[in-house]
Amino acid sequence: MCSTGGARHGCSLTLRRRRLLTPERPQVLISRDFRGDTPASCVDRFVDLITDAELESELKPVVQHEGLTFTYITHNSLYLLAVSRANVNAVAVLYFLHRLVDVFKHYFEAR
Repeated sequence: MCSTGGARHGCSLTLRRRRLLTPERPQVLISRDFRGDTPASCVDRFVDLITDAELESELKPVVQHEGLTFTYITHNSLYLLAVSRANVNAVAVLYFLHRLVDVFKHYFEAR
């Protein structure tokens, strides 16, 4: 799982804001690179993969591209993205991302 085994597996976690109607590139809101083996440009590659998909139904929650595995979910207007070079358990990463959404919802509702 990314939260505890991220340093072991080279997982990078990034939150991105999605803007469907504007031509601007999404902005990175929070980023954490556990091992330093995923380049910062990999997030731009992910954005290109998402924008190149013609229909949103063509998008899959796990995408492999150029030796990187992009695992992501969307919540409201955010993309929560985990990037890894290693072969990580995709279900565990997806579970972690959903739990991260729950933590953020709980934290921001309490404020």
